[in-house]
Amino acid sequence: MELCTNKKCELRHYTLVRILGAYKDVRISTYIYAKRSAIFAAFILHAISVDITKSHKIHQPELGFGSGVLESQSALIGTVSSNGIEVLTYLIDRLGSDFRPYLPTVLPNVVDRLGDAKDTVREKSQLLILKLLERNVLTPQTLIERLQPCFTHKNAKIREEVLRCLVNTLNEHGAHSLTLNRFIPDIVNLLSDPTATVRDTAFNTLVDLYKHVGDKLRIDLQRRNIVPQSKWPHLAARFDEAKSRESCSSQRRRALTSQMK
Repeated sequence: MELCTNKKCELRHYTLVRILGAYKDVRISTYIYAKRSAIFAAFILHAISVDITKSHKIHQPELGFGSGVLESQSALIGTVSSNGIEVLTYLIDRLGSDFRPYLPTVLPNVVDRLGDAKDTVREKSQLLILKLLERNVLTPQTLIERLQPCFTHKNAKIREEVLRCLVNTLNEHGAHSLTLNRFIPDIVNLLSDPTATVRDTAFNTLVDLYKHVGDKLRIDLQRRNIVPQSKWPHLAARFDEAKSRESCSSQRRRALTSQMK
């Protein structure tokens, strides 16, 4: 570990490394020990947040992301998974683009948590992914490209959540940040998914995409002719509904602007 000139700072960083390292032993620990380790790790991270980014350079072997916070989460109860994700989200927020070296280990494990049975774990995983974009660790295009194999993942929850991730990315960063036509076939394929919730989410995702790009999406889908014929009338009707609502909203905005003048 690189030594800090300030002895107190050095002690804090040593404590951080030891606490995060405790995650390695969670598999063989009791529930209480695991839970306390996760909560204590979050507390330590908060206490030394300034030192992490300004006083000390974190090295990958010290934090041991590969065998530390997330690698063991598949064997843990939801509480520990949730706290571990919070710790990583906080680290991403503090380190920003310096977090990039850890992505090859962290992102696949976060994707696995998108398939967790607990809603809170899935929600926090989505927030972590958004934090990667917010702190410029990944661009929106690169993120969705990395997540693209998840459209055919064997876990239905992950297929569903990656669709939600795409919509979240669109809402936060806009359609200009993505080359959407590259992902359209994957979304359309999920309209025929064996799981009902995935089919519904895929349908709603296409409607959300239409709200962002308008009739370009309708024209592209008709040109490719990839939407099942049985689903096209309902989808086209939802497109028309979204277009009508947007038109009404635009008229109201113009009316309000005129009144203000």
